[in-house]
Amino acid sequence: MAYAIDVRGLSKRYGQKTVVDDVALQLAEGRICGFLGPNGSGKTTTLRMLCGLLTPDAGEGTCLGFDIRTEAGEIKRRTGYMTQRFSLYEDLTIEENLAFIEGALGKDIQKYFLRDFFNDHVKRYKKRPIYWLFSSPQGSFNALIYMHRYRPDTVGVLLNDYLRVFRSKLEAQKAAQDRVSISADATAGQRSVAMRGVQAITKQIDELDAWERDVIYPMATRRIEIDLDDGVKANYPKFAGAVKTIKGLEETDD
Repeated sequence: MAYAIDVRGLSKRYGQKTVVDDVALQLAEGRICGFLGPNGSGKTTTLRMLCGLLTPDAGEGTCLGFDIRTEAGEIKRRTGYMTQRFSLYEDLTIEENLAFIEGALGKDIQKYFLRDFFNDHVKRYKKRPIYWLFSSPQGSFNALIYMHRYRPDTVGVLLNDYLRVFRSKLEAQKAAQDRVSISADATAGQRSVAMRGVQAITKQIDELDAWERDVIYPMATRRIEIDLDDGVKANYPKFAGAVKTIKGLEETDD
């Protein structure tokens, strides 16, 4: 029998908390299954590991015939993952919904979220945002956190599942540029461009290493607690050095 999903011993921990513990699944191709459980039982974490979006701390197996540890990229190219009910216009396709949003924004949606969303969000919420932008000093790494879903292990998740994964991708890009820079098959121009690329990526990696060492890792180990009732003015400074500075935060009351 061919299995679409075949995993065993799947586990994931955040700090001292185990959120997925020794899960085993075998699902045959062509089956439609429900994955049920109470909030916090590890459903989303399990699905993310199966889809190649999150590396398990223990366990092994395959999804669509690809290894969940070593072939995550192949899995991501072949799977679709939606965490909740579709919340846009159901009579439009995904592409049509994105086109509608881009028309309303008047700009490319990817560029908008990369460049403009956070500043617009801060203005809309009068310097009391509910999305906080964790940003490295030079902006090489940026991640939006919805603070109403914040938990004491959130910074640890940011570190292990996003920052370090991003750094690994930079290392892979650097290695590829390194190979071009010394390749006998590359032109002088290609080698020159590759060398500049290596230098630029090295600066990014150095920036992220320092940020992890001096800010993010110590913050993750502290497992900072926040009380939303205290407001942004009281909670935001707890993440100084990790989040993007909001000018004038202290000037108005919550």
